[in-house]
Amino acid sequence: MKIRIQVVIEDENGKTEKIEEIAHLERGALRPEDLGLTLTLWRDWLTPEVLAGYNLNERQLKAVAHIKGPGRITNSEYQEITGGIRKTAARDLDDLVEKGVFARLGEKRGSYYILAGKK
Repeated sequence: MKIRIQVVIEDENGKTEKIEEIAHLERGALRPEDLGLTLTLWRDWLTPEVLAGYNLNERQLKAVAHIKGPGRITNSEYQEITGGIRKTAARDLDDLVEKGVFARLGEKRGSYYILAGKK
């Protein structure tokens, strides 16, 4: 069985660093207590079929693809990725929150978005 292990480290300023490794593990070979970490296994529930049901625009689909890497996105990053303006980014991000795809954390200029839990 192949398991993809993705580790994301976030400092106190919210800057993230992603470290990835592909490992071949036998059942029970990896225990969180062996690593001194809490291990959370996450399955990508936002498959193309699921995303099609949300009726997202191309900008929103780009944001969903982006957020799967660093685990978060800001309005400024959304604008940069999609080429949109601030108001369009805010509207699109609010729509993603309303549809349950993203969750918003923080307030005003300090806010950012993460993937919401599976519905």
